[in-house]
Amino acid sequence: MLDGDGHTYTTESGRGVGINIISASLSFLEQLKIMIESNINVNVKIYDNDGKISTSNLIITTISDTTKFLDWIYEDAGYYLNRKYQKYLDIKNKVNHTYFKLNDQIELVKKLYDEGLGTRKIAKILGVSRSAITTALKKMKIHDPTRKQARTVYLRTSYVCKNCHQHLSIDKFRKRIRGDRISYETRCFECESAKNKELCAKRYAITKLCKISNNAV
Repeated sequence: MLDGDGHTYTTESGRGVGINIISASLSFLEQLKIMIESNINVNVKIYDNDGKISTSNLIITTISDTTKFLDWIYEDAGYYLNRKYQKYLDIKNKVNHTYFKLNDQIELVKKLYDEGLGTRKIAKILGVSRSAITTALKKMKIHDPTRKQARTVYLRTSYVCKNCHQHLSIDKFRKRIRGDRISYETRCFECESAKNKELCAKRYAITKLCKISNNAV
């Protein structure tokens, strides 16, 4: 049985899912990581936040790994929260729909890839996740991980905030520079600040609760 502070999530594009488990005990997450990887073949990552906050995160990100983990914890499960189990079923239906859709359009995937489009562009055209396209290309044995597509995000002059849905000037979004690559946050400065305050409040509440629990022991 797994009981703790964690959740499944769907990306803002609606084309990706993942698992996030939060704990004030890094050693607990490290033991949990070992247990998960020893039972099912998935890629598990741990972020300890470099001591900036007192909680750490265990993350599972790809669609296939997320569904494999959820299948594992709900297999023969007798006790669970109905709303979380329903979310699991929703994710399963979404994944099955994605791969059913790809099987119907596999020739189109190959055609777009042969025309020089990258996995990101193909995923956007077909309305599926980028990892689903990569998986399809690998199955067809035509995936070339060394092939790179030039990104034109640096040419943007405006952007639509994913949170408030306003069409704003690009200078209203935080710029991210990684080496020679430029990208922008999906939320405007105002929405990003509000979201960060909300997350900090949740983390503070969790930390306070952990301290109370430790003092009570």
